Amino acid sequence: MNMLCRFLVPALLFVASAVPALAQPAPSYAVLSLAGDRITVVAPELETGTRLDPDVRDVVKMPDDGLDIIAVEVAEQALKKVRPGAEVELYVTRDSKIFSALNKDDMAPADVPALLATLQKVLAQSKASHLLLISKHRANVQFKFADYSVQVNRLYGAGFYVDESRRLYSVDNRHVKRGYVGPYASLKILLVDLGQRTVVQEVLAHATEIHSTPDGAPTAWAGMSGQDKFNAVRRVLERAVADGITRAVRQP
Repeated sequence: MNMLCRFLVPALLFVASAVPALAQPAPSYAVLSLAGDRITVVAPELETGTRLDPDVRDVVKMPDDGLDIIAVEVAEQALKKVRPGAEVELYVTRDSKIFSALNKDDMAPADVPALLATLQKVLAQSKASHLLLISKHRANVQFKFADYSVQVNRLYGAGFYVDESRRLYSVDNRHVKRGYVGPYASLKILLVDLGQRTVVQEVLAHATEIHSTPDGAPTAWAGMSGQDKFNAVRRVLERAVADGITRAVRQP
């Protein structure tokens, strides 16, 4: 190595070490909720016989996208707590073709490419690098009482589990009440890299409440007004979304 080379090599190494690596652009997020188009009311059947599913399920389609709007707004709040300053775009849709692309019951990573193709119109103006997709998930959900819990199988999305036969004992006054309503949310949050069209993170999130029969009411279900029921399902949806979004975007 000649004199010039011996001088230039250390100098170039010094310059390279002094120049900071080019910063990667901060991720930006499009948030879409496909969790609030319907709720499910589930109740145990008294005589199961040979039924594979011992519960009766009634699916109620929501008249508007109010629950999905709530979900994306809560998602934005949770996201900005973990990623202050992040650019966030919020989306909801009532397009039946998009909901049918959810593979009937549960969004899986393998379903994402087909879903993204369906979402082209919805996300056409988006400049986001990542998609946070809030979707329904079918799971076994725990309802926690004072000193025990009850597991209900195959609850999906958001809704109510209504058990009017279970006896509930108050630990405060030892009174016995019959029946309860359990609002629930069972969700899957997918973080999708829109450039690579791949799932970066998958998070399952659940939330429940317990509402026993109020004094003077014939049943727990009848003891809740329509507004009470909406507020209850809203609360569990908000809790599940906030928890799921936080875990989905938090770096390990």
